[in-house]
Amino acid sequence: MTIIDPTIELIRNSETFSLSTFVTQGVMRLGESGVGLPPVRRLVERGPQQHGDTDVGYRLDARTISLVLLADGVDDLNDYWSLRRSLQRILKPSSVPLSLRYTLPTGEVRQIDVAYAGGLDFNSVDRFGTMHRAAIQLRAADPVWYNPVVTTIAFALPTGVHTWGIPWVIPWGIGTTTLSSTLAVTNNGDWESYPIITIIGPITSPIIANTTTSETLDFTGWTITGGTTITIDTRYGYKTVVDQTGTSHIDKLSSSSDLATFKIAAAPDAPGGVNTLTVNGSSGSSATKVVIQYNERYTGL
Repeated sequence: MTIIDPTIELIRNSETFSLSTFVTQGVMRLGESGVGLPPVRRLVERGPQQHGDTDVGYRLDARTISLVLLADGVDDLNDYWSLRRSLQRILKPSSVPLSLRYTLPTGEVRQIDVAYAGGLDFNSVDRFGTMHRAAIQLRAADPVWYNPVVTTIAFALPTGVHTWGIPWVIPWGIGTTTLSSTLAVTNNGDWESYPIITIIGPITSPIIANTTTSETLDFTGWTITGGTTITIDTRYGYKTVVDQTGTSHIDKLSSSSDLATFKIAAAPDAPGGVNTLTVNGSSGSSATKVVIQYNERYTGL
């Protein structure tokens, strides 16, 4: 039986550094750990007379991924020193994010954002001619893997008819042009995803809801004019509502909105991973658009 290992890459900006899983000239991955389920911290409470405790939830902790590497110059000293420099260049501390990407034999892609945490000291006892063994540690502050291909959901917003037509020579109506659309969105990942939502006006009082999770983004009373683009970023560490100029409009959200928790849930929180999303508003036109984008996320390889 032939076993095909995944393709493994370190990625920073446009630079990609491949870690071979076969015996060849270059840098080979000999082993790894920390790529399965992330560390979990249980949250507990305990009363003064309580035996044991009460489990009140959990949080995922940051994970450390260890990779055992072999830099092999195959008896070529120039290649050996070039490999050393290349490894140090891709792993060095930087404000530019570093990602670790696995492409599985199934064609599925899993990526995680990491930072170098140690191990690449090139201890001489680990060198054998033009080969050097190193066990490096990569720290993932966000311990959840993701598919780097963005899932995009665009709502078709049908325009309702006027509520009261008047048969004058010039036809016109009294009433509100209503917008309403519902989509069933399946999260194929196994972890919740926090989307980026784009609203392009005109639209009045837009309300975006996930009825599966009972979470809402409610802008009742706000008119987004034609040509205005509003971006709602629900990702942790962002939680922003800005227009195309960067001006914040987070104050337009109703107090009952769920910006802090709004998500595309995964199974079992959403049965089968299916989320029912709705968009409602009024005074729209053919230019009105609502687009939801997110990355499917996974707890492990």
